[in-house]
Amino acid sequence: MDFESGKGLLTVGLLLILFLGLFPPAALAGYVLALAGLKTVATWLGRGDIYRNFLYAFILYLVSISILAAAFIASMPKAGEFEKEFAMWGPAAAVFLTTWALGVGSAYFTKRAYNALGEAAAVSAFKTAARLVWIGAITAIVFIGAVIFFIGLAFAVAGALALRRPA
Repeated sequence: MDFESGKGLLTVGLLLILFLGLFPPAALAGYVLALAGLKTVATWLGRGDIYRNFLYAFILYLVSISILAAAFIASMPKAGEFEKEFAMWGPAAAVFLTTWALGVGSAYFTKRAYNALGEAAAVSAFKTAARLVWIGAITAIVFIGAVIFFIGLAFAVAGALALRRPA
């Protein structure tokens, strides 16, 4: 695959994550497209660590979404069990904290991938994206972090659009 195709897949994938990131199936498709694009871009730049770090971020994302989906399905009230709803606060908090911690881990590897990509391609928008994604993931526990995270994704899209084929 040529560099421009990889750049295009990366951009489309990041756009899907940005605009439909709160809907996991669309974000999953975005991650897959971004991974395919990053594989090509990283190969052209001679930096396998870019792809590898984003792959680790994707795996942690998958684990967190799987835990969240399993917890949601398991917590569905059955007929006559609404009085047990308040007993679910402890497990719900544990699931929330676990998925948050996995999200922070995913953001750590995303940060590493964006920093390496920004360094290799000389695109500063990726370094800004790395910082904002990291801060957003850490502060997501107080919900303002989600906004910061999505602003970081917007910088990543801008960085992807600014990528130039290496000489």
